[in-house]
Amino acid sequence: MPEDSRRYISRIGHTEGPFTIDEIYDLILARKMDHNALFWSESKKAWKSMPGIMLDIDPDRLEQFIKEGVKKVRVQSSGPKDCRACTALADKIFPIDKPPELPPVGCTCVPWCRLVLSPVKD
Repeated sequence: MPEDSRRYISRIGHTEGPFTIDEIYDLILARKMDHNALFWSESKKAWKSMPGIMLDIDPDRLEQFIKEGVKKVRVQSSGPKDCRACTALADKIFPIDKPPELPPVGCTCVPWCRLVLSPVKD
């Protein structure tokens, strides 16, 4: 991953980092961090919840679909390991101009939200 994929992490009011995605993944697997941690999103200039970190690394995905003329998107899940909030959105289709917020409110996926938007072919 590129250098700009490093993120600062805040947990229990303490800021650390920057960490690579691999380092964050290792911390989560070692149970030294969970979905309650926050990461600094440079693109949003705000602290965001850990489940959204992978979505923050590729924030222009939806814009790319719009440029390609996509009219609808489907929420793709990763399967049975998704949390309840993510499972509730799985396989639903939305207009390109009204996609769901990802990660969804209440996402507790470990190590992070794995939902992605994919184009729907008309």
